[in-house]
Amino acid sequence: KLCQAYNLKPEAVKADFINRDKARNRLQTSSINNNNNAKNTGTIVLNAESKAVLAVVANVDYFSMMRNSLSVEDFEDALAKDMFIALEECYREGTMSYDAFLSKCTDERVKMIVTKTVTSGEYSINSQQTIEDCIWLIKKNSLERRRDRLLNQIRQCQGNTLEEQQKLDLLLNEKMGIDLELRNRIKRTPLDDR
Repeated sequence: KLCQAYNLKPEAVKADFINRDKARNRLQTSSINNNNNAKNTGTIVLNAESKAVLAVVANVDYFSMMRNSLSVEDFEDALAKDMFIALEECYREGTMSYDAFLSKCTDERVKMIVTKTVTSGEYSINSQQTIEDCIWLIKKNSLERRRDRLLNQIRQCQGNTLEEQQKLDLLLNEKMGIDLELRNRIKRTPLDDR
């Protein structure tokens, strides 16, 4: 019930239950460290999703490739979502530039990170391949999250009435479509394109 309610993997819940004292200490330590880091440094921690969008900000010509492959719902990271939305606004206004993007940012820390990234040239080498790899990874993770949510809905669906059976059929069809897309993505990894 816990796995279904919170969309968790059963193995992770079982391991945490068995080692709950260690898990509790780890969570408390992590929470304290995160709060201290946020209060003391005011820095933003970048993950793969936010770095992918930063790579596109540094190479705005590749945004059309990103927006054709991903939507804002594909991102799990809030910073990546915000930057993607700002890029989308620039794209729709026809002002795809570094300065236009910065004008959409309200957080000074984000402006500093973007400026540092663009001026350092961090994503100037192999930028297209880097962005393609990141898009592939973000889409794969998004599909896996959607599949996990569908599996939880399928488990909760009884299928006793005609309406429930139709809902179950729709959920199963959607899951099969996601499984097929994941298999196709795994068979053709980004490294195959190189």
